Amino acid sequence: MVDPSRVRVVEPLGSYARGYCAELIQLGWAPSSALQQMKLMACLSRWMAAERVAVGDLSPARVEQFVAWRCAVGYRHFRSSRGLVPLLEYLRGLGVAPLPVAPPVDAPIDLLVERYRCYLLGERGLAAGTVRYYERIARLFLVQMSAPAGELDLGRLRAGEVGRFVLEQCAARSVGSAKNVVMALRSLLRFLPFDGVTAGDLSGAVPAVAPQPRSLPRALEARSGRAAVGELRSAHADRPPGLRGPDRAGAAGSARR
Repeated sequence: MVDPSRVRVVEPLGSYARGYCAELIQLGWAPSSALQQMKLMACLSRWMAAERVAVGDLSPARVEQFVAWRCAVGYRHFRSSRGLVPLLEYLRGLGVAPLPVAPPVDAPIDLLVERYRCYLLGERGLAAGTVRYYERIARLFLVQMSAPAGELDLGRLRAGEVGRFVLEQCAARSVGSAKNVVMALRSLLRFLPFDGVTAGDLSGAVPAVAPQPRSLPRALEARSGRAAVGELRSAHADRPPGLRGPDRAGAAGSARR
């Protein structure tokens, strides 16, 4: 059985290995994908130890040096800094790795995501790892909903567009990952009227994913994933077009979350 927590990570990153592994599992990463991330973390930590690079010195320039080293010694995977984004976001969220120099935040999507981040931290009090994941889903959704020229007009957002986004995102994900997408998107859609961006709450337009046991045989898990996508399609097909708020049961469920 694949167990990413069994990967040995030496210092200087060894102290953060258990927490990072737990976050990957919490965010719905498949065990095999989480295993690869933990192996990448172990490789980076060995390189940092050899080069005497502390966690606080893990700047974007140092990350590029590590990537160049992996390419030079013949690694076939994770040959760009993109593969390190989840780990770097985790370390930066803990405040132990330096933040990259960010460009001015002035694009409509950037401004909205920044307000959403403050809402999640201030109003909702969510953990840093959850906030980072919700931000990623929010940005992905907003980019898809924006016009080709970059304009963001969410006043015309409809339930059908929300449903299509969910179907596209969940079709290639595990049941656990699909649940996380659904929760993140519902959170964003509840925030939009709170922020005055939309007139109504469209969180009820997000189809639910039926709960599944945590551990299933591989063949059964594959069938369950397909069943969950089928449920999403059925729920989306039965919903009339246009703006529709959540029913009482949906509202109660949202309140509990």
